[in-house]
Amino acid sequence: MLIEVYKNEDAPAAHKGTNHYAEWRKRVEHMMAEPRKAIKYRNLFPATSAGWDYGKDIVLALIVPRIFI
Repeated sequence: MLIEVYKNEDAPAAHKGTNHYAEWRKRVEHMMAEPRKAIKYRNLFPATSAGWDYGKDIVLALIVPRIFI
């Protein structure tokens, strides 16, 4: 499962037009057990009318902690 979060409704199409997306899609095609499908959700947080779109000058970062076992 892959979950992607975009800043606005135009961002997924823009992302799919990038070279790195085309390269990723080509490289993982053989790894798919079945054809890819999308399920779209609406965000609950952040609870702004603009969703994740805070404007061009704001940089959002997802911080994922490293867990050492």
